[in-house]
Amino acid sequence: RQAVKTYLNEYIKVNCSSQLPMEIRRRLWECSDIREILEKFVLIFSRVRPHFSKRAFSEAARARVVGMKLYNVAVTLSWIGICVGAHNDDIPSSPQEFLFLDILDTHDPWGLIDAAANTVQEAQDLHAPADLDYEQGALVVGVLNSKDSAGVYEVYAVNGTGPEPLQTVTGGKPTLTVDVLRYETRDFVTYTAATVCLSFTSEGDPYPNTMATVKSIARNEATGQTLLAVFGNGINMYVSDDGGRSFRDTTNGTPNGVPVHKRSADWGLWSLDVWNCVGGYSQPILFTLLVSSVATCVGSNFDDKDDINVISANGVWVDMQITKQNWTLKYCDNLDSCDKRRVVSVRNSSDGITWSDDLGLRVPDENDPPELQFYRMRPFFVSGRLLAHTLLYAPAPWLGSAYGRQPRLCNKHNSTRCHGPHLYEEWWVGPVSGRPEDLQGWRRPYRRTPAAPQDVWLMAQPVTLSASSSQPKRIVFVGNGKVYSLPENRIGGLYAPANGEFSTPSFRMLPNGSAPALSINAEATWGAKLIGGGCDEGCAAYIFAEIVDATSGEVVKGFDRSRFHTLLNVSGTAMPLRWTANASAPRNTINAHGRIDVVPGTASALVRLRVYFRDATVYAVTVGSLELN
Repeated sequence: RQAVKTYLNEYIKVNCSSQLPMEIRRRLWECSDIREILEKFVLIFSRVRPHFSKRAFSEAARARVVGMKLYNVAVTLSWIGICVGAHNDDIPSSPQEFLFLDILDTHDPWGLIDAAANTVQEAQDLHAPADLDYEQGALVVGVLNSKDSAGVYEVYAVNGTGPEPLQTVTGGKPTLTVDVLRYETRDFVTYTAATVCLSFTSEGDPYPNTMATVKSIARNEATGQTLLAVFGNGINMYVSDDGGRSFRDTTNGTPNGVPVHKRSADWGLWSLDVWNCVGGYSQPILFTLLVSSVATCVGSNFDDKDDINVISANGVWVDMQITKQNWTLKYCDNLDSCDKRRVVSVRNSSDGITWSDDLGLRVPDENDPPELQFYRMRPFFVSGRLLAHTLLYAPAPWLGSAYGRQPRLCNKHNSTRCHGPHLYEEWWVGPVSGRPEDLQGWRRPYRRTPAAPQDVWLMAQPVTLSASSSQPKRIVFVGNGKVYSLPENRIGGLYAPANGEFSTPSFRMLPNGSAPALSINAEATWGAKLIGGGCDEGCAAYIFAEIVDATSGEVVKGFDRSRFHTLLNVSGTAMPLRWTANASAPRNTINAHGRIDVVPGTASALVRLRVYFRDATVYAVTVGSLELN
């Protein structure tokens, strides 16, 4: 399985992301019958193998000619239907959640269907740690599930006299201090007392206003290793192996080691003493162990900015790094430049210490304002899906000392150092492959919907808070002194203003031919009735469904839409889907090979849920492991 995925993904990533149809990419990643994948792959590969050498095949990610061979393999695999014939021992013992974040999460959609997102709302019943001075720049930077105790959340905050917000300094350079604090909570109402897990001081620092700013924190759930990214007089990573109770500098092993790369005094531009040059790009050396070669760069394209956004995915550390790209600006920026803009790059690491070079750029496109920049990108997982929210920004002209993010820093004579207002946070949907490094695979289906209310910085990743007696299960973000939330899996969904329909990814019928328990997360509420009686536009919402064969599309007998209990004027995150019992409908049976024999006109082992809806938003479908009554 890994070999097949590696070859296909390398080709998709390197050679044909713009050529390979998204439907084929989606189907390839959906396949789960490993033996059939390998059988079909070996069969087809044996036919194309004579056309290239063993060495060329081993270097498939680098050889375009091999990539074209693999493209043909990928297309052939997808069209011959490798995603069929699942084994019964593959039936999951825990529920499967299918999230519908945009149209690419569906199969065979019909009608006008839009991606629709929600803005997080303040949770009045939840609270951020109360002993932090948020007005002076204290900030919650991370929330993690406890490494040691189920149902416990670790909350990490920065408290001190650091540079956020930038303070007016009089009477020389004061000593600044920044503490990284760790709290624990079960309900985001009551917290343990804070403990200091890392501390910084600017004593003796010639540039104290560049004092440490903690940018992000993440954990590898498999190993328990926790990584803390810090920017100040340079960039450094700190590692914890004790559940975030203490951190060590990855450079010299001391709790408060000197950052690896010093920052110059020009408000964010890197000193250019040492560079690592790769493939026509250049970037500053961030970590001592990162250096693979040292050279003089000519015509460098970009260098890194101060925003480090780490996440652990597929056993690898990934940094969604904000970087500077050469770009002519209409309005100059606080980068002290009129020819650079902020965009997203990425690098990865197996241990959080030795990091790859930057792996390309993700830049604004033709659907964005011409001066748009990506200021910060926070990746996270919800229900196994990779998402992010990205802070959008655009420079602005000099309009006087009362305008902009930091007007006192603006140079009114040449409009440099002017920090324009941010726009808003935007939800992004992760690549089909589930790999954050696939920069071009990130989708932006909700371009005009803010992820957060005005001026709310969601620096910490979200967690899922279990339901209580008064509140349903929900996604929780701890922000600027307040807690924000959305109902479970309701960051984004699919909305049909008129009649729309789509099918889910495939799942398996139970061995006796019955359907597993199914529930839907959806909003299909009605509005006001007509003043003269009756109901019209406000009562358009409906949802109904049927189960269809994943290959033929034929409706499974007993699970057609005429027997479905239609959902009208309802909203819920786990509403059960029910069909009227049909005792006369034939059922599938298990044969001697452990497969399901198909009764003509009924489903095979692999089926899909076909959803029909109007004036409603569908967020997710959950496939359980129990039979319907």
